[in-house]
Amino acid sequence: MRLFAISIIILALSWSAEAFAEITATQVKLYWDAPVVGQGQSAPDHFILQRKDAACSSSGNFVDVDKVGAQVFNIVDLNVQQQARYCYRVISANAAGMRSVPSNTAEAEIPLGELAPATNLRLTP
Repeated sequence: MRLFAISIIILALSWSAEAFAEITATQVKLYWDAPVVGQGQSAPDHFILQRKDAACSSSGNFVDVDKVGAQVFNIVDLNVQQQARYCYRVISANAAGMRSVPSNTAEAEIPLGELAPATNLRLTP
């Protein structure tokens, strides 16, 4: 019995409806396609999002950061820091604890949030 890898694509937030991920100063929302189960393969019970707190090209270990059900094809990572770089991948898994090989990796660079403007400016005579 073999599980399968999921391909994820990450793009910076754009005005296009074609974006597969949304990256803001406070979150990264990743999307992936429903898997196609082939002969001799089992359908997953859930998907696991893994993250490395560094660029994909750097060394470091991936850790599980969240999990969603088998019919959910997106996930939001709210635990991000501004101006940080993260590398993501998705693993499919079943109730018995069997895991697929990881998907391709996808990198996100978190932008700096906007600063609050000064308010109530006035001149003193």
